[in-house]
Amino acid sequence: MAGAAGAEDAKPQPAAKDAPPGVRYVYKTNGTVISYFDAIAKSAGISGHKNLGSGKDLDQPLAIDSGRKKLEDTPRTLMKKGEVDVWLTTDAAWAEKPDLKEFGTAGLAGNPNFRLYQQARFLVEKVEERDNSKIADVQAALDKQRKRLEVRVDAINKEIGKPVVFIVPVGDAIVKLREMVVDGKFPGVTKQSELFMSGYKGALHAEKHVNLLTAYCNYAAIYQKSPVGLKLEMKDITEEQHAILQKLAWETVSQYPHAGVKK
Repeated sequence: MAGAAGAEDAKPQPAAKDAPPGVRYVYKTNGTVISYFDAIAKSAGISGHKNLGSGKDLDQPLAIDSGRKKLEDTPRTLMKKGEVDVWLTTDAAWAEKPDLKEFGTAGLAGNPNFRLYQQARFLVEKVEERDNSKIADVQAALDKQRKRLEVRVDAINKEIGKPVVFIVPVGDAIVKLREMVVDGKFPGVTKQSELFMSGYKGALHAEKHVNLLTAYCNYAAIYQKSPVGLKLEMKDITEEQHAILQKLAWETVSQYPHAGVKK
């Protein structure tokens, strides 16, 4: 995974009067994305934003410090105590995994306002073919997978009786970014492949711009706030690039019903 160099350089901003309360969250996702997500919340001046650690499933101990330290609590034990507001998760096979109903029910057991966010991330592709990919084909394949997830989420929320599980349309935002690269509209990046890691890792793992875009999407969905205008200083990411990624994230998430953003 790409490093999160500079992610701690976010400058805290005075909390706005309408700033949402910070969330206490557990995650199962890319550690770099999480580092960026925390930096974004810091820049927004949100108080109470708390990373509780990463959890592989409900009943394995939480981990912090990039997995080097195990905690006594599991996600389920914290949920029972009402100390978890949000679970943020992603999987390579995100259209089928994880057991979202079990996660949602466990979270609600201790917190009636618990929310679960499943990232609909980019699809696995052959690395050597990415630069020749047609954007329309990439979007069509993503649409097919995302719609399968939407059917699952709708059924789960109906069974639970209220919206608890939401989808972050990360993959759609990334397709838009790839289209900008193809059209020469994203400064500093000339090929689609430059947005992803090189070699075999590139099939599953992204580079800094995609990781940051993902984090902006997560912020937009979870906090229901636009990241546009937030100031973050990160290595090798320019202010112009930040502005584009912020705009892409907000436009994509705010216009997607399953993200649950209330306007």
